[in-house]
Amino acid sequence: MRRILTLTLAMLMLLSCFLCGCAQEKTETAAAETAADSIQADTVVARVNGTEILYGQVAQQMASVQSMYQSLTGTLSAEEIVEKLEAEAMNVVNKLIDDAILDQKIAESGLTLTKEEEAQAKRQWDAVLENVRASLRVNYPTMSEEDLDAMVILSMQNSSLSQEMVMNAARKSILTEKLRTVAAESMEPVSDAAIQTLYDTLLAEQKTKFDNDPTAFEAAMLGKTVVVYIPRNYRVLQELTVKSSDDVIGLLKQMAQYDNEESDSYEEMLQSEQAIRQSLIDTVRSRCAAGETFAEACRNAIPGVTLKTNYICGATTRFSEEYYNAAMNIPMEGGLADTLLPVDYGCTLLCWERSLGAGQIPLEQVRTVLSEQLNKDAESEHWKNLRQQWLEEAEITVYEELLSY
Repeated sequence: MRRILTLTLAMLMLLSCFLCGCAQEKTETAAAETAADSIQADTVVARVNGTEILYGQVAQQMASVQSMYQSLTGTLSAEEIVEKLEAEAMNVVNKLIDDAILDQKIAESGLTLTKEEEAQAKRQWDAVLENVRASLRVNYPTMSEEDLDAMVILSMQNSSLSQEMVMNAARKSILTEKLRTVAAESMEPVSDAAIQTLYDTLLAEQKTKFDNDPTAFEAAMLGKTVVVYIPRNYRVLQELTVKSSDDVIGLLKQMAQYDNEESDSYEEMLQSEQAIRQSLIDTVRSRCAAGETFAEACRNAIPGVTLKTNYICGATTRFSEEYYNAAMNIPMEGGLADTLLPVDYGCTLLCWERSLGAGQIPLEQVRTVLSEQLNKDAESEHWKNLRQQWLEEAEITVYEELLSY
């Protein structure tokens, strides 16, 4: 469920990035559509099992596309533009048809939201507002909270997003995931033979690939690939990065623009921030020396901190010389690098958390994750086939003559 909600929120975040320009774009496209379109918004352009798809739904999604192609006049011929617009309009209708069928299947299933899931949908709207607020805060670091609240409201009024739109999208995502779960219950469990086959395939592929390219192994470990082969002895690193807050960074950037020889304010603030970071690093080192693990020391010294994991061996080439030397000169597992690595407005402390020995990882150590991957792939394929089956079974009528330009 989290995956679909994250995808929904990501798409809504992308839309919110254009908040400041949305009002002008909507005005311009509305004027263009008024002159060009004579079809009423409530005209039915398609029917799906009795559900009507209206021209207004299509026009809303086509507005930005139409504006884009109109700007290409002179690059594309009028005939080419018309052809592309009509093809895109049909794509929009097909997507609306798929969405309508999905809505029908959700309704038929009788699935509903729990109170917690409804609250989860509400949190998606809260997340949109917070995203807008964070963007404004970066651009206007000295603005008061009251003014920020007013700017958020104004930005949302000028955007194409609304609370109802965001929450409905979140609700549908939750219900869709529930429907997928119900559909997956009829599937057969993954067999041991399938797990063994996947393991053997991965082992053969990774031995060839990783032996020739250490970077490929490191990328696989950092990504979502199931790794069953380690080409060399590796150090597993944990990275603690301590930076100034976004508010302070914004203020420092502003101060840097007006820094001169007559004022030491900028330099003094930089030194103050550096002293704060050094104090936190010293606290982490002290806690580690007292017996805490690096992760425990970081969490206790800096509540809410997130550590990053990395992988390095003697043949690694993707790091800077400074990073490589700091990591490889740590004398023992659990030890910390003597050197702090500089980053913008902060620094990074490395810890050699543990080691990975070269060789094949036994099947039993990765059986669960291989089974999960096979199940996930099978469920995705089953869902795709089920959606196609619903589409083929549906009674669909499209009035293509209404989609001409």
